[in-house]
Amino acid sequence: MRTVLRSIAAAIAGYAVIVVVTSVAFPLILGHPLVQKDDPREVLLGTLIAVAAGLAGGWVATLAGVLRPVVNAALVTIPIAIETTLVLWLRTPRDEIVHSAAGAVILMGSTVAAGVLRELFARRHRPAAGAV
Repeated sequence: MRTVLRSIAAAIAGYAVIVVVTSVAFPLILGHPLVQKDDPREVLLGTLIAVAAGLAGGWVATLAGVLRPVVNAALVTIPIAIETTLVLWLRTPRDEIVHSAAGAVILMGSTVAAGVLRELFARRHRPAAGAV
C-alpha cells in the first residue's frame, strides 16, 4: 500500500512541477501563456519550455517514487493525459487540436525521457559489486 501511495504522490509531484514550470516560463519567456502556432520562433521556444518542464517533472517523480525511475516518470503522463483530454474536449477549437495534442505528446515524451536518463545515470554511478 505504501508503494502505491508513494507512486501516486510521485506522479502528482512530477505533474505539479510541470504545471509550475510551464505556468511561469510561458508568460516569462513568451510574454503570454499560449504559443502562437503561426510564429516559428514561439513554436521553438514553446517546445523547449515543454521539454524542460517534462524533464524536470519526470526527474522529480523519479526521485520521489519507489518504483523504477522510468515507471515513476511514466506515471506522470496519466495526469497530463487527463488534463489534455479535458482541454481538448472542453476548450480547444477544432483547428487547434493537433497543436494542443502535439504539446501534450512533447510533455509526455520528455517526462518519460527523464526516467530513462535517471536509470542510465543510476547504472553508470552504481558502485561495483563488492566495493565498499
